[in-house]
Amino acid sequence: MQIKPSYIQNGIVFFAPPPLDNPSFSNIDSYNSQISPHTSYSNTHFPLEGMDMLYLAEKVHFWHRSRVEFIYQQVSKQLVRLYGKEHFKQQYILDVGAGTGSVTRYFLSQGFEDMALGEIHSQGLEYAKTYGISKLFCMDLLDVPFEDEFDCIFAFDVIEHIENDKESI
Repeated sequence: MQIKPSYIQNGIVFFAPPPLDNPSFSNIDSYNSQISPHTSYSNTHFPLEGMDMLYLAEKVHFWHRSRVEFIYQQVSKQLVRLYGKEHFKQQYILDVGAGTGSVTRYFLSQGFEDMALGEIHSQGLEYAKTYGISKLFCMDLLDVPFEDEFDCIFAFDVIEHIENDKESI
């Protein structure tokens, strides 16, 4: 269940305000007045130029390609254990701090049916759209907008970058 106000722009559900300097967010499709689109937290978590570099590298760099395969193999084993071999790909999963969505894209390509991507940086969500990911949430892990919405939550290479890691968990 969604527990925070939101607005929608370009197919992205915003729980955190978009960057002020991004011209594509000047015309908001659906706006809830309880959120101000005039403040952005996205640059406090990951620099804009880092998202560009990540998007370019994850398609070709051996480390990124090996990383998603390793994550897939290890997580699939645990999901089979939790949900059974017949149902593990049918769980509703949120991948938070997902950058451009390369892990989510890989899981979807392997037959997972219902995945969403959460990222504080709207630029990462724009890149995720190029992978065909459609459930996109601009959100802050320290201000989670959902309660009991998902069966499983992924947070790969995320928690160690948050100062108050216990709060994020």
